[in-house]
Amino acid sequence: KWASSEGVNIVADVSFKSGSPDISPQLLRIRQSGAQWVLGAYYIQDNILLIKTATSLGLNPYRALTYGGGFQVPTLLGLGELAEGVVGITTWNPDIKKPGVAEVARRFFEKYQVVMDHNAAKAYAGMWVLKDVLERARSADKEKVRDAFHKTNITSGPANILTVDAIRFDEKGQLRQQGIAVQVQSGKFVSVWPAKLAGGALNTSKLKAH
Repeated sequence: KWASSEGVNIVADVSFKSGSPDISPQLLRIRQSGAQWVLGAYYIQDNILLIKTATSLGLNPYRALTYGGGFQVPTLLGLGELAEGVVGITTWNPDIKKPGVAEVARRFFEKYQVVMDHNAAKAYAGMWVLKDVLERARSADKEKVRDAFHKTNITSGPANILTVDAIRFDEKGQLRQQGIAVQVQSGKFVSVWPAKLAGGALNTSKLKAH
């Protein structure tokens, strides 16, 4: 929808079945298309297969941006050097520059011995949003609760650890989240975009070559 206005020319639309043992034909189509970048949505096992297969075919796996459940997963870090430089789009990372995030991430790790991810962050923030809504609604009546949700405007506190400037819901009742780019650096996920939230800078050393 917005590609042309941003000067992006889509040269191919390629799909494969999740869990496929071989995606070489799809990657060869991408190579033949002359694409400089790939944006895909797939699960972790598919992402790992893509990285390994692209490398074996002489394609640059670091120019394939992942969106969805195939990126911010510890399994990816298990690839070691092969994962270094991989970039993906997610909705939260424990190093984003927002008040309270570092403390919440620290306490989460101390309790569960795993790094807090975007799902945990949204669940944590969601409970604080629910608390705020119920306290303002002062009732379990569905109309009053819905009205309280509609009027939600949280700009600080534990509910506001997400990437958005404020917790507000649109006319359809949806929270419009701010996506972030995260890159694997030294065995960790480092947020690199947008600048106002980023915990580090993008490492372009592996992005230059096609």
